[in-house]
Amino acid sequence: MIEDDNKKSSHGFLKTQIEVLANHAIPAKGLALRGDPRRSIIRTIYELDADLLILGPHHQENAVSLPVSAGKRGLGSVSDYVLRNAACSVLIAKEKQMVPSWRAL
Repeated sequence: MIEDDNKKSSHGFLKTQIEVLANHAIPAKGLALRGDPRRSIIRTIYELDADLLILGPHHQENAVSLPVSAGKRGLGSVSDYVLRNAACSVLIAKEKQMVPSWRAL
């Protein structure tokens, strides 16, 4: 079943990321939420009295809701909404990009 596969994948990803943070002595909690992502994330921030939320720049969406310079993708609508409405600090994690070796000096 697709929903079960997605749930297993989400939980596996979260478990891995929590382990990485724990190896660096950073206490963290990972949650897989259901429902409207904007409202679910904001509600959970309040429920947990979170200090920091780490969020990706977009989630399978093409919407660009913040102005960006030519040739660059902006934030997706969920990231944008959470960034503007969260009651805690929000870190938007950039996607890993390939950098030409001559630029990595």
